[in-house]
Amino acid sequence: MKKFVAFMATHKEQIALIATGQGVMSVINWLYDNPLYIGVIAYFGPVVGGAMMTAGSLVICLGLILFYNKKGVDWLGVGALDAVKEISLEYAKKLVEWRSDSIFGKIAYFVFYLPIQLIFILAHLVNHKVWGGVVAFVLLSIFTDPFVTTAYSRHGNYGPMKVRDWVVFFGSVVLSNGYWIFRTTVVIEVAKAIWKFV
Repeated sequence: MKKFVAFMATHKEQIALIATGQGVMSVINWLYDNPLYIGVIAYFGPVVGGAMMTAGSLVICLGLILFYNKKGVDWLGVGALDAVKEISLEYAKKLVEWRSDSIFGKIAYFVFYLPIQLIFILAHLVNHKVWGGVVAFVLLSIFTDPFVTTAYSRHGNYGPMKVRDWVVFFGSVVLSNGYWIFRTTVVIEVAKAIWKFV
């Protein structure tokens, strides 16, 4: 507990900055990915609506990445993802070993077996020398946005974007929005089908 309190005291400004940044981004992402995306796709359809939302995503994320690079401050804690990546395998192995330490460990392992295995698999994939970057790119593109994906792929480098950074950014725009267009269209069609039976 003392180590935790000392860590919080030492890093309180950075933690506050990251908490604020993550909070703001979570609200923006949720509003954009859910009510706005669903409304636009439902009204304009997956082709026109999808193009509109992709263009909006591109503009917003481009503005964010340019602001992020100009400020040179990791207000999203993207750099922390690298640290998590480095220790993820160690902790994934500890979770698996924990089951043999006590009765409580065995019960907890049984209850959390699937999540533990998922963490272990993801840790291996992200840490893979060849495929790690690709796995991180896909997961971040789907579960976050092109801004976070690009910022992570730069590993704390700020300033002008290189060709590789632009490839990651535009690739993430396509993948991320392709996923959300598909997901949103499926949700709308399922909702329509259910509505017919009600």
